[in-house]
Amino acid sequence: MKQLKLTDLAEGLREAVIRTWYIKPGDTVEQNAPLLAFETAKAIMEAPSPCTGVITAIHVKPGETILPETLLVTIDEHDH
Repeated sequence: MKQLKLTDLAEGLREAVIRTWYIKPGDTVEQNAPLLAFETAKAIMEAPSPCTGVITAIHVKPGETILPETLLVTIDEHDH
């Protein structure tokens, strides 16, 4: 299992808001495929998948404000 957390935001930003998920539990994703969009005070960004696998859980909902190191998603990792 691989867990994706929000990494440190650049330039002293301390929070982000989840805008949309591109995936749902049960979906298969490829490494580097965009999983979600989130917004900081400076930009809207996407978070890529750290691995290829199946989404087992999404831990935050659209509209939620999150902080660095917040757990975003759990992926059951597959080899290619």
